[in-house]
Amino acid sequence: MLNRIYIYPRYSSKGPSSRYRIYNYLEYYKEEGYSISVHPLFGDWYLDSIWEHRPKWKIFHKIFFAYFKRLILILSMPSNSIAYIGAELFPYLPYGFENIFKLKKVKYIIEFDDAIFHYYDMNASKHIRKFLGNKTAKAIVNASYVITGAEYLTNFAMQYNQSVLEIPTAINAEKYISSEPISGEEFVVGWIGSFSQSIHIINLLPVFKRLSENYRFKLRLVGFDKYLEKYLKGIPYEIIVWTDEGEIAEMSKFSVGIMPLDDSPFSNGKCAFKLIQYMGVGIPTISTPLRSNINVNRDSANIFASTQEEWYIAFEKVIQNKEHYIKVGQKNKEIAMEFYTIQANYAKYLSVFKSLFSRQ
Repeated sequence: MLNRIYIYPRYSSKGPSSRYRIYNYLEYYKEEGYSISVHPLFGDWYLDSIWEHRPKWKIFHKIFFAYFKRLILILSMPSNSIAYIGAELFPYLPYGFENIFKLKKVKYIIEFDDAIFHYYDMNASKHIRKFLGNKTAKAIVNASYVITGAEYLTNFAMQYNQSVLEIPTAINAEKYISSEPISGEEFVVGWIGSFSQSIHIINLLPVFKRLSENYRFKLRLVGFDKYLEKYLKGIPYEIIVWTDEGEIAEMSKFSVGIMPLDDSPFSNGKCAFKLIQYMGVGIPTISTPLRSNINVNRDSANIFASTQEEWYIAFEKVIQNKEHYIKVGQKNKEIAMEFYTIQANYAKYLSVFKSLFSRQ
């Protein structure tokens, strides 16, 4: 009997979450003998539109067609297969489409690495809170398995389903194993991320301005929202366009990697993946002390900072104790290779698939 898995990511491989948590594992699933079919809801066109800040109405017809196409795909799924859902089937539509799987005798897995439920239960619109506030919880209740990327998400999911497995968002050891930090005289504060997280850099501008008055450094931002660049005046910075091929080389130029966040419910659902990437190239990190960030540290000597004063002191520590933090970076790489690679984690996904197919 052919074991078919239909995977429904929100984005194409261009989307960071879909790429690292779904697409990077596909070859391992196929090697295990599973028949894999991947159907992203949105293609590259959607992410390009978001990153360019184009109005949604200009691509509404494409969004409508994407939803319709996904519905047809779901209706055409064969019985006794597995549906693997990245986050949710239809953003901003109510729960209910998942019931199609039950009618077709298809088990479904929900996988998420962000607190997507807060898009609904904490939305500014009372109408969205009313009609969609319980959407994620209802989908979790009826899922055969839930896979999360952080403790905060795991705790939420386990309120509604006991079949929950936490798997960290991971890097590819084959790409990172030979990477090494490129040391230079200039101290480089590095950040890698998406346009939606760029605001957290802006919140640290007073710290960077103060740092520039006392030390020679450069702020290197990979994937930063270019529409926020105007706020960076007065500090030495460089914005680098993110590419899959170049991200490791760019991070290797960092003296320290940073992950500033606010202490909001949504930020608490983050999976600390930036820190894992920095650790993978062998550099020390400074981050906001949220649970996922602390967990990833694994008793290493990375630094945590909440207030602007703590952030400034953290930068001074790394600048003034360069040799010590080189060793911290080396320890970070060992931790990343042991716990946070797809090679260390793919078997966990396979165990879920094996379990579900054995119940058919």
